[in-house]
Amino acid sequence: MNPFPEDYELIALFESEPIVLDNEIPWYYNYLLFKLIRDGIILGLSMEPACNRINIRMSNERQGTLIEIGYESIRGIEIYKDSFTEGLLILLDDDDPNVTLRLETKPNIRLISTGDMNFRM
Repeated sequence: MNPFPEDYELIALFESEPIVLDNEIPWYYNYLLFKLIRDGIILGLSMEPACNRINIRMSNERQGTLIEIGYESIRGIEIYKDSFTEGLLILLDDDDPNVTLRLETKPNIRLISTGDMNFRM
């Protein structure tokens, strides 16, 4: 698993460039905020790659925040694409090394967590 995807891969996945804290600092050492809206769900993903931090917020206009979670010590982020979906696989630095978050961005925004190693393949 890659510690951090390439800039162009994240732009393609989120269909736009992120809001950054400092335009002079490379993304890996910066604070990044990506936003994506699909089918009424607003996904906000902020990350500080060099610090291994990530925060995921899903909301909609009618109900506001649906879920917000953050992790302080992730082990890696990888972009995945198959014939039906695409998104991020986030490997957590947890007591169980197999715990993975799957953040789908297409065709719908969904967040799934599992301890099944086959889930990442």
